[in-house]
Amino acid sequence: MFGIVKMDLPIDGLGYLHSDNPDSAEEQALGLIDSNAGTITWRVEVLEDGETVASEGIELEVSVVTHELVSVQEFKLDPLQESVYSFATLVGCFFLLLIIPLMVYFSAMYKAKRDERVRMETPEAES
Repeated sequence: MFGIVKMDLPIDGLGYLHSDNPDSAEEQALGLIDSNAGTITWRVEVLEDGETVASEGIELEVSVVTHELVSVQEFKLDPLQESVYSFATLVGCFFLLLIIPLMVYFSAMYKAKRDERVRMETPEAES
């Protein structure tokens, strides 16, 4: 069983938000962290047929996530990396949409020619 208390903040890694400039972005980030700060208490009860199950053998693990603002940076794209990704996508699409159907077509043509050759070489049965 997993429980997420707040959906506004990231559980792990980096968070992001949209803003007009770095100063307002930092203010918004600090406000977001402050507005979601708090202590949450969970009560877990295991029931079987409406009866509470004894706690022996039941283990609970808790992960506590804290948030702090490390830095605010403008998101930038790397043109070279994006070009490589775009080229790889283009090649992948051509492979899927062009190469695979052509392979199917040529293998079907090869099989049809081979079947025709076998039929021509096979002597007809006399009646």
